[in-house]
Amino acid sequence: MQNLDAAELQAVIAHELAHWQRGDPIALRMVWAFSWPLAVTYHVGMFLAGARYGTPQTPADVAPQQGNRNVLAAVGWFFLWPTYILIRFVIGPATAYGARAMEYEADAAVVRAGLGGALLRALERIEPFEPPRTAWEAVLSSSHPPMALRVEAIENLDPDSEAPEHITLSKKAVGSLFGLCAVLLAIALAHLIPNIPVHHHSWWNPLYF
Repeated sequence: MQNLDAAELQAVIAHELAHWQRGDPIALRMVWAFSWPLAVTYHVGMFLAGARYGTPQTPADVAPQQGNRNVLAAVGWFFLWPTYILIRFVIGPATAYGARAMEYEADAAVVRAGLGGALLRALERIEPFEPPRTAWEAVLSSSHPPMALRVEAIENLDPDSEAPEHITLSKKAVGSLFGLCAVLLAIALAHLIPNIPVHHHSWWNPLYF
C-alpha cells in the first residue's frame, strides 16, 4: 500500500472487489469444505512428517527431532498415503486451475472498468517480489498465474469486451460435488477398514446350506 500510487491502489482494490462480486472466495471455500475430511487427514500426515506453521526453527532445534519425525512420518504416510495422492494430484491441481482462471477474470474486470493501465503498473511493481516457482507450481499447484502471463493477458484484452455471464451452481451440481468428495474420501480411507472374517459355516452364510 505504501509503494502504490492512488490509481494503482484503486486498481488492486477493484481486482479484489471483482473477486467478491463474482463470489470467488465462496466457491473456493466450498471446495475446502467439501474436501475437509481429506484435508484434515492430509495435514495430520504433514504434521507427522515435521511440517509446522509459525516461527521457523533453527537447524539446531530440528536436528534432535529429525529421527523421531522420520519414524512418525513413515508410520503416518503408511496409513494416509491415499489422502496425499488425492490432495496433491487431484483436488489441489483442480482447485488451483480454477483459482488461476479467477485471477484472469478479475484482471479482465479491472480492464473493463478502465483501470487496466494502473493495474499493469501495480503488477510490474509487485513482480520483482514474486517468489521463484518450480515447474509443478507454475503449471499445476499455484493459485495465481505468473505475473508475466497476467501482464500479457491484460495487454491483449479489449477494454470494450463484454463480461462473461456468471456461472451459478445448481443444487444438482453442489450435490454432485459433495458426492464426488465423499467417494474420494471413501477411497482414501478404504484401506483402513479392517477385514471382517467370514466363517463359512455360520448359520447366516448362504453357503452353509
